[in-house]
Amino acid sequence: MYILKASQIRLAEQHADASGYSFISLMENAGTACAGCIAADWRPGSKITSVCGQGKNGGDGLVIARVLKGMGYD
Repeated sequence: MYILKASQIRLAEQHADASGYSFISLMENAGTACAGCIAADWRPGSKITSVCGQGKNGGDGLVIARVLKGMGYD
């Protein structure tokens, strides 16, 4: 596992954008993967709170909340 600095993440996003990947698709992928990690530890029906700020991380959080809701989380 690699832990990237914010500057490295920005560069990776820029490269993905230049390669034709939209920021929306990146958010969908990140949010769906995070929701999968949460689902591995919590049962459907569990109450989950997603606090989202502005920007792309907030978008990731909204995807996480939407995906978990679709999986039966409250």
